[in-house]
Amino acid sequence: MWEQTCTLSIIWSSGLIQHWCGLQPEDGGGYFYSAEKFSLSENYFSQFFKNIAGESFSTYLEKVRTGNAKKMLEENRYDMETIAEKVGYNNSASFRRAFKRT
Repeated sequence: MWEQTCTLSIIWSSGLIQHWCGLQPEDGGGYFYSAEKFSLSENYFSQFFKNIAGESFSTYLEKVRTGNAKKMLEENRYDMETIAEKVGYNNSASFRRAFKRT
């Protein structure tokens, strides 16, 4: 377990986990895909992420997604439905709720 934690700390330091979380949803940037990508159980990944990042994975991912959405809104190239889909939300209502929280 210590070896796995040490390896994960190195991966975190390198920015790989953060990069992976920022990928578009079709590239597998979600929670379950992330745990699987790093060969971890979902529970262990969740605990590790919160310990090292200081916030839950879902909170971090929401910030990444809404940050990406803000950039897209500034570009003014897509409507809200398209942006919601592109940043990983199933519908614009959940996207709007997330956007209001951040």
